[in-house]
Amino acid sequence: SICAQVGPSSDRIVEAFAPQQQFNHTAKVTQATPSSDRRPIKARDTAWARAITAALIRGEVSPRDISASTIVFGVLGGLAFAATTRVDSPLAIAALFLTAALCMQLRLLANLFDGMVALGNGKPLDPAGALWNEVPDRVADACFFIGAGYAFGGNVMLGCIAALLAVFTAYVRAQGVALGARDDFRGPMAKPHRMALLTAAAVIAAVMPRRVHQSLHELLHESLLEWLQLPHTNPVGIVAAALLIIALGCVVTCVRRLRGIATELDKRRGNAR
Repeated sequence: SICAQVGPSSDRIVEAFAPQQQFNHTAKVTQATPSSDRRPIKARDTAWARAITAALIRGEVSPRDISASTIVFGVLGGLAFAATTRVDSPLAIAALFLTAALCMQLRLLANLFDGMVALGNGKPLDPAGALWNEVPDRVADACFFIGAGYAFGGNVMLGCIAALLAVFTAYVRAQGVALGARDDFRGPMAKPHRMALLTAAAVIAAVMPRRVHQSLHELLHESLLEWLQLPHTNPVGIVAAALLIIALGCVVTCVRRLRGIATELDKRRGNAR
């Protein structure tokens, strides 16, 4: 998604309801960054997404504000994760896990609407749009994963590792664009995949009985955590398992992106000769 200055323009609100191809065409004409590629998101073509986009444009909501809101959702979600070890009530733990899951989905919606508003509001694209698009996202990633590391059933070290690898995964993509390659959104652990897996883990943790958490703790401790010598100060469960999968998936994603970007750049260099 790409951020832009916002202003009221009724004739351009119609574009919020236009097919995805129209947004892409606008991006190619006014894109201020080296690449006009956008992350493929099916929700852009839905009626509800176009309706919300039009409402945001009418309300003069800035794409910068939408992008910055991902930090708010990240902080709230991370705190909700961490707070699950500070309460004793099963209902409170469940509510906090579900709050974290909601914040992750709101973060993804913000990622969707900042670009749709930027391309549909009729204003020139923001020259600093790429910064507003990328930096808040990286802060949100760190907040969610570090917070999940402190969650009931999480692992602090795995949370920090997942946060570092998530940021590095995005860095590889951004570095490829800076070198002239197309945006590389391949997985298996791109941002939507990371959020989907951690959201699922949060929802499962919200309804999972403590005895199941304890069983997972014993399984992970005996089979993995002790072997890796990772510190664990609270029962390790579904959240730690999700963080481990995310970390490993990010490594695979980084390797695939690096190879893909290098191949593309090599081909361009060969064609230029």
